[in-house]
Amino acid sequence: MNQKSRFLDMSNVYFIIVYDLIQQVSPNEATWEAECESLPLKLSTLYLNFEELLNFVKVQNIAVIFTPCAVNAYLKSLFMKNNIVLIDCTVKEDIEIILFYTGVSPLKFLNETLEPKNIGHLKSLRTLHSVKQPC
Repeated sequence: MNQKSRFLDMSNVYFIIVYDLIQQVSPNEATWEAECESLPLKLSTLYLNFEELLNFVKVQNIAVIFTPCAVNAYLKSLFMKNNIVLIDCTVKEDIEIILFYTGVSPLKFLNETLEPKNIGHLKSLRTLHSVKQPC
């Protein structure tokens, strides 16, 4: 299913908010020291771990992730590859508004356990948009 058709039917489309998208995704330093000799190999390991997390998120029908973090082009390409829209550099005030009106609980890190309280329905953002519009 392509991105556009995925959003036409918003009945099964969800979002999450992740405060620190980049941290805690990589293996621990001991693993890096023991198994990874070079920087390219370390980065490869990091991106493989990240891709595994994105695959899990995708299976949960998460189509949008908001984060205040700035994400590099390579990681953005992993999101696109997994048909997940990443809205990075989201300002704190916007995140607070989304949290307030939707009741969603944010994740600190992407590798935390994903619970129903962390998942918001994309339709609720459309409602939020209409609430914020001037009359």
